[in-house]
Amino acid sequence: MNDRAIPGVFAGRSHRLVTERLEIAPLTREEAELYLTDVARFARRLGLNETPSEPGPGTRNALNWLVDLGLSYDSNTIVYAAIWALVERSTRQFIGVASFKGEPIDGDVEIGYEIDAPFRGKGFMTEAIRAFVEWGRSRPELKGIVAETLKNNLPSQRVLTAAGFVTYEGKENSVEDGIFWRVDVSTSPIELFA
Repeated sequence: MNDRAIPGVFAGRSHRLVTERLEIAPLTREEAELYLTDVARFARRLGLNETPSEPGPGTRNALNWLVDLGLSYDSNTIVYAAIWALVERSTRQFIGVASFKGEPIDGDVEIGYEIDAPFRGKGFMTEAIRAFVEWGRSRPELKGIVAETLKNNLPSQRVLTAAGFVTYEGKENSVEDGIFWRVDVSTSPIELFA
């Protein structure tokens, strides 16, 4: 399934990333509200083959933040204040989310992500984060993408390392046991499917 032109769940949206196995796009506010309140209706709205699991705590917090912003937006105009859905292309299954934590500050934007348990350890999140890194290289306002992991979250650290992130001295107001990561998106691209 290397044909990136095949229609998918998010066909027609201007901010849509397609990788070998994933289709990634920001949810509209209405879609975010449905994911928060009624995953069965959310699945029907997107045309998914299966109803996803309920949002995890981190995703629930991000969804509440987004809904509380009260923005009137669509997924074609807002990229930094959105929840990006990850859908496996071959099965049309919703497998997780990623989101930026606000607009870039001094050229850097922070990303967070969560993947449903059945899809962990299969390289999906690494593929998604690599796609975001490549997308970031096309955004002139971005210099880097940053992330924070807990010191004991080794799977997330492996994802970031595989996507080209390196550790750095962190920012204020973060968790005590956090490790800070950054990838420069103003330099030459990494190979997307290494």
